[in-house]
Amino acid sequence: MSFWKRGQLKELSDQAGVSQPALSDIIHRRRGVGRDRALRLEAASERVLGYAIPVKDWLMNKITRHPAFYGHPAFHKVKG
Repeated sequence: MSFWKRGQLKELSDQAGVSQPALSDIIHRRRGVGRDRALRLEAASERVLGYAIPVKDWLMNKITRHPAFYGHPAFHKVKG
């Protein structure tokens, strides 16, 4: 079962001013997010979903466990 309902990613893209291909890359953990874009995505997610995906999850999209993001989180092991 998918986190996103039909049309929500398009609406999020429009609300946040992020292209659909860029948003897809973010959601699939292929592209990182800067602070300003993360703030826009947080606000837009609240309008689209009725609650916000926190800015920290947008900023850390490659490692977050939030269900809005597809694929496995990438964790880096510290050598020591």
